[in-house]
This record gives sequence, structure tokens and C-alpha cells, in this order.
Amino acid sequence: MSLHKLYSIIDYLKKELSSETSHFYTNKTEFTETVKELYKDEYTKYPAVFTVIFNANFNMDSINRLEFMLSMANKVEDKDIAEHDASVVVGQRLVDEIVKPQLKK
Repeated sequence: MSLHKLYSIIDYLKKELSSETSHFYTNKTEFTETVKELYKDEYTKYPAVFTVIFNANFNMDSINRLEFMLSMANKVEDKDIAEHDASVVVGQRLVDEIVKPQLKK
């Protein structure tokens, strides 16, 4: 699995979210279609990534989480960490950043 293209998606998303005039903010339909076209192979191969990207609550925190998950996947691919251990680390981060704050409400 090569994660290079997924990292380029992260860079693209960072640029889109940093400009208030981008399609991300002005035309979600156009944004979605552009991303699907630019990254059609990845869209087919990694649909869960795009489910996150096209979520109505997607923001810079989401990009940071996605980038972290990709870095862990890269460590697994490079055999720097076991897949189980990476899953535990990612799961704990998701609990800390998403679940625990919801429980406080």
C-alpha cells in the first residue's frame, strides 16, 4: 500500500480549508466532485478516508486526525509498529478527542 497519494490529499485539504473562498466553503458539491475526480483511484481504494473528508463536520481537527492515522499506517507499513499496537494508539486518540469531550456535554 502506498500512502504517498493520501498525503497529497492531506496537503490539498489543508490548502482548501485555509482559504475562505475555496469550494470547501463556497460550494460543497463542487468541492466533492473535484476531490473525487482528482483522487479517483484513492476514492475507490480508500472509501473510508473520503467518508471522513465529506462529513459535514470535517474541519482542520479532522485533517490532523487523518494525518495522524496515515502516519500510523505508514509506521505499520514500514514495520516500525505492529498493526494491533497502531490500532490501539489510534483508537485511544479518537476516544480522547471525540468520545470524552462528548461525554462531558
